[in-house]
Amino acid sequence: RLDIYQHVSKDAAAIEDMIAAPAQKQAPMAITRIWGPGIAYAQEETGLPAKVQAAVERRRDRRPELLSYEEQGILGEGADGFVAVRQTNASSAAVELAQAENSDRQAIYVHVADKNGASFQETGKIFAQRIQSDAPSGTPIETVSGVWKKK
Repeated sequence: RLDIYQHVSKDAAAIEDMIAAPAQKQAPMAITRIWGPGIAYAQEETGLPAKVQAAVERRRDRRPELLSYEEQGILGEGADGFVAVRQTNASSAAVELAQAENSDRQAIYVHVADKNGASFQETGKIFAQRIQSDAPSGTPIETVSGVWKKK
């Protein structure tokens, strides 16, 4: 059990580090074609399946907007690793963003859980710990006892 926890924690840290890092432009590499030079782009090797890598990239792209909604208290970080809508009068844009974020988180958690032989729920909780620890001060977070507070 400890071994599984460590592997899931390591994967969560690596993935969350990718999401927190600014999106990097792909570095061009010169290649030679039969008819002359061309440009190719180096692909970052993450070892993640394409579907999971795409989810990571979408999460990275929407992160600034997510943080803005969390700063306003409209969205919060749940103890289960998913984004919660905290205000009943949240805009449809905030709700849609939370749904898209949660869909991508689910794809990532399923992959990490399957890879490590862990449960989906435990994987989400481990991700929640990392996401909440990285969240800026003032972010609404749910404790493991189900109480919401500001970080």
